[in-house]
Amino acid sequence: MFFFQGHYGVDNISTNVPQIIIFSFVYFLLNTFIISILMSFHTQKTILYCYFENIKLCGVNYITMIPFGVILVIVFSHYKYIGVALTFFPIVLARYVFSMYINTKTQYIQTVEALMNAIEARDEYTQGHSRRVAEISMEIAKS
Repeated sequence: MFFFQGHYGVDNISTNVPQIIIFSFVYFLLNTFIISILMSFHTQKTILYCYFENIKLCGVNYITMIPFGVILVIVFSHYKYIGVALTFFPIVLARYVFSMYINTKTQYIQTVEALMNAIEARDEYTQGHSRRVAEISMEIAKS
């Protein structure tokens, strides 16, 4: 980092923004490449295919996590472990609430599908009609 004229510490972190971006980008590309090599052995696909798929899947995640990492460094340098714990608590809570929301939504969809199947099961002629209507509606909405 000193090669790129960076400064040690978090007091002048605004002077290190280019170095942080370069380091984060190089880390992302190198880490993704190493993971892609391992995935190519496991999936029997080419390394480049796995590499570009990983970049597509993980790119947004890394971009959004860079500022979070910088914030954690600043919080840790000023408030030590208690500051990091207080920063993580709302994030973990939000993740838990979001996962509960996803579970509830999945259960709701499964309940509606079970009711639809129960209603349609009374007559062979109408069985599957609601599902076909839903599929056609999705195709119309996509076009």
